[in-house]
Formats: sequence, structure tokens, C-alpha cells
Amino acid sequence: MLDVSKSSAIVDHLVIAGAESEPQLRAIEREIDAELRKNNVKNFRWEGVLSSGWLVLDLGSIVVHLLKEAEREYYKLEELWGKEAIVYHY
Repeated sequence: MLDVSKSSAIVDHLVIAGAESEPQLRAIEREIDAELRKNNVKNFRWEGVLSSGWLVLDLGSIVVHLLKEAEREYYKLEELWGKEAIVYHY
């Protein structure tokens, strides 16, 4: 998770997660979606298509990026915000 509240006027936190394959990416998306619905979270929105290897979930002040490992390694989103933004890194 990244805390980008000092650098961004539109989002406070970014969550970046990787998946090894398209089926795993889909499984993560489905599980997150199910939990949000189960907890009555409203007004969230998914963007992207599985075949792109990158899905984005907009929760307002939190944005979740789900990427296949190849896309995550290529784009290196964590590095765009600097080490001071990293709250948790796994």
C-alpha cells in the first residue's frame, strides 16, 4: 500500500497487487468484488480488461491496481511515488 495523500489531490492510498496469471487475476478481482458487495460498499468501479493484464478498482480515496506480474514489473508503479509513500510492501 502506498500513501500518496501528500502528492495527490484526488486519491489518498494506492494498493498494488500482482497475479501470476489471468485466471489468478480474475479470481482476485472476483473475491474483492464479493467482499465489497457483502459489506455493502457502494459506488465502486472496476476499469480495464483481463487480457490487458491490468485491472483498476476505484473506491474514491483508495485505488487498487491488480496487475499480472509481467505488467507490474514493466510499469513499476511503486517507483513512481518514491519510497516515502510505501506504507507496506510485500
